Amino acid sequence: MVMKIWTSQIPEPLPRFELIELGVFKKKGDTSGSSLSKSLVEVKKTTDIPEKIDGIEGFIIPAGCINLELLGQLQQIHSFIYITINGFTSQAIKELKQSLEDSKTVFVFESDNYNTYDYLEQLGWLASQNQPFAVASENKKQLLTACVFKPHALIIKSSYPSWIGELEHLFSITQAQAAKPLSETELDSIYGFEMGLVAAKNLPMGHILTNEDITTAITASRGLGLHLRQKIIGQRMGYSLKLGEPITFGFLQDPFYAK
Repeated sequence: MVMKIWTSQIPEPLPRFELIELGVFKKKGDTSGSSLSKSLVEVKKTTDIPEKIDGIEGFIIPAGCINLELLGQLQQIHSFIYITINGFTSQAIKELKQSLEDSKTVFVFESDNYNTYDYLEQLGWLASQNQPFAVASENKKQLLTACVFKPHALIIKSSYPSWIGELEHLFSITQAQAAKPLSETELDSIYGFEMGLVAAKNLPMGHILTNEDITTAITASRGLGLHLRQKIIGQRMGYSLKLGEPITFGFLQDPFYAK
């Protein structure tokens, strides 16, 4: 999973990150921005939608500007539709999700004017909606906190964050971690070693096995599987075994297990 960061200022050459994609945020009528990245364009009415949409990855509708005509036009473009939902009720959110079910929709939370408690409450609620969401803010602490909730995007309208590495780091801890690949040295150290039944003490020939005579260990040569422990208890040893040596059928005197 990769997080998008939209900002009005992007350095060139365009920085490369492992878990972040940079894009240009453009206010209504703004023609500036980097030619090296996709853009998120603010629209308040249908006439704000540019004729040429090359390079535009999404459109953002500010709070209070959403209407059916605008949504209908944006749906036809098949770009991401970022909708600022500040002030929306739960019922309004539900109806909006239903009407945009087949669209690439991102709910945007404008958080600059929220205190810490209200911000965390709103952020937690938004993250629980099973819907891609974004946080728009200039507040470093708010944006760093948002990263832990796996946002689709962060929107920083007026500046490029010099602390963008901190955003990527916090976002990275939310990602599922794949198993660490083993080095050649680690592979060599475990190759051929398996868990099996071994002698818990020195066992003489003719000894009848008890539960206390058997333990488990990782050994270089394969012993009987752990599931056979109860089956070999009470069997007579056909040969002697030293402490820690794997127990195999060949060491048992019983002809059934020696087959």
